[in-house]
Amino acid sequence: MSFNKIDDKNNEKPNNPHKILIFGYSNQDMIKFESLFKNIGENNFVFLNKSNLSQKVYDIINSNNITESNTSNEDFPNIPFILLSGFSHKEIMNFFNFIKENNFPKPLVALLTKTNKSWFLKDLIKDVYQEHTIMKNKKINTSI
Repeated sequence: MSFNKIDDKNNEKPNNPHKILIFGYSNQDMIKFESLFKNIGENNFVFLNKSNLSQKVYDIINSNNITESNTSNEDFPNIPFILLSGFSHKEIMNFFNFIKENNFPKPLVALLTKTNKSWFLKDLIKDVYQEHTIMKNKKINTSI
């Protein structure tokens, strides 16, 4: 499986760099990600940690050298989070299948947008988490 498969019906990719940012997973999961990504030829992934939370999303996406800041974010939770940049719709669906098939903890997922690319990583994760919580609560309330 490759995330670069082209879907004849939807092969449009955004004009953003093709990259996967990964945050909040255990060391064991990161090793598994790295191994599986290399097996399918995906090499545009970056593992992030709490020292990257105070960086702007687009700076991380555009950088080949991720710098770690000295800003303390120790109290920030390790929420499994993945940001996809430059993926077509079909590649996104393939990625979700990849996560499910390989039994990774289900992440919060965001796509790089014009709006969120200027945000700090921690603000994007918080925003996606809040949206997830609202949707989860809404689903629970409608099923009662």
